[in-house]
Amino acid sequence: MNHASSESDVLVIGGGPAGASIARLLALRGWHVVVVSRAIDGQRGLAETLPPSTRKVLAAVGLLEAVEQASAFRSIGNAVWWGSDDGRLEDFAGHDDRPGLQVWRPELDRLLQVEAVRAGVEWITGNVIGVELETSPVRVRVTRPDGSTLDRHASFVVDATGRTGVVARSARRTAGAPRTHAWIGLWTCPSKTTLAADVRTLVETTDEGWIWSVPAAPGTRCVAVMVDPDRTRFAADGRLERRYLGELSRSRHVRALLDDAHLQWVWGCDASLYETLTLGSRRHLVVGDAASFIDPLSSFGVKKALTSAWMGAAVVQTWLTDPAVGPAAQQLFDTREREAWTTSLRRSAGYAREALPAHDTPFWQVRCELDRAVPPQPAADPVPVPVPRIAQAFERLRHKDAVARRPDTRVWFEPQPAFERDRVVLAPALRSSALDAPVRIVDNVNLARLVALVRERRKVGDLFAGYCAQEVPVPLPAFLRALSVLVAGQVLEPVDG
Repeated sequence: MNHASSESDVLVIGGGPAGASIARLLALRGWHVVVVSRAIDGQRGLAETLPPSTRKVLAAVGLLEAVEQASAFRSIGNAVWWGSDDGRLEDFAGHDDRPGLQVWRPELDRLLQVEAVRAGVEWITGNVIGVELETSPVRVRVTRPDGSTLDRHASFVVDATGRTGVVARSARRTAGAPRTHAWIGLWTCPSKTTLAADVRTLVETTDEGWIWSVPAAPGTRCVAVMVDPDRTRFAADGRLERRYLGELSRSRHVRALLDDAHLQWVWGCDASLYETLTLGSRRHLVVGDAASFIDPLSSFGVKKALTSAWMGAAVVQTWLTDPAVGPAAQQLFDTREREAWTTSLRRSAGYAREALPAHDTPFWQVRCELDRAVPPQPAADPVPVPVPRIAQAFERLRHKDAVARRPDTRVWFEPQPAFERDRVVLAPALRSSALDAPVRIVDNVNLARLVALVRERRKVGDLFAGYCAQEVPVPLPAFLRALSVLVAGQVLEPVDG
């Protein structure tokens, strides 16, 4: 494809984890991608722990090996004093004994920028001062560090500017969440202390907030205090360092570990929660922290940004190659982003309720109510069949060795948006006169494709082998649960082989 020097297929605003990752993915798929981003500020750095589950997302976006090599530490879990002076160790478990990764954000951002440029992304250092989404192509005005101004045009624009929200900020809401500031200090620790070599994130609550600490590099540690700037008694002190040390003095355990450490510098930022109501259109998409900002306590910020980038790349690809499916792709993306936001609110409210007995203060009281307007948590793997019926169907399967189609049940398929490889497609979801709603996947088993294998009667063992040969192999328990859903939904019936 030929491109004018000022025109591209996709222009990404923001070069953090979400922006760099979505740009890289789209460039690898053959699109002409431009990123406009501010220069990385190494003096406003932050150390972060990536839980082991982040590895799967990093692998999906093709960055796992690079990030593993750049990670200074392997994290084995947390040391927590949450609403109690009695500490507890929380080891990462259930991830094949793989550790988490601890990263220094400026270095991570530089790594992701290098990987994006290596994939063919054009990277421009500058600030976006205007976006005209109504024009075709979209017009973006950029100021460079030397003061010059340039216009760039693109078929599609991605807002990955985090809290700045160049496009997204006009559609923001906080859902009644209180204000939160993060005051972050970098400490030099004696090389022989266990603090410098520790591979755990330290977390401690106080009456007016919480404190967390992550190793930044050998001999240094990042320590952040999270406060409500309107409530802290140190707010009147104009010097950030004195305010920071004042809040840190509320702690017992983290502060004691820093007695022989030296504070290098302190910086602060807004860490209040928000979500963006409008996440995209035919010409733009909002990803990462620009879409929503979740509680830093979760340690899922980078994982959420990478997941948003992976999904976003599929949505942009769909808008550009199959505009008719674009609205459905956008709806799927919106649903997944909203789920991440509401899950975060529930988690944060739960943590606050755990802390409240020991810290019955306005700071924690208001945070206990974060999930008051959030719908109930759906089942982990919802299916349109009552669970007791699924259990009964499984018992019926245990006494038969084959299944067959039920002749008296009408079965049909409805298209539903689904992520498939590098785009969103309208995939067939199973419906029947006995199912309450369409269902496509149960325990990673595609029900439509499973039903297609049962033309007449078929032995369960042969059906399992045939499915795993044609589709991504699944464990036998997952296959049997999916089969039980089909029996409970009266699509199949157990029979003698």
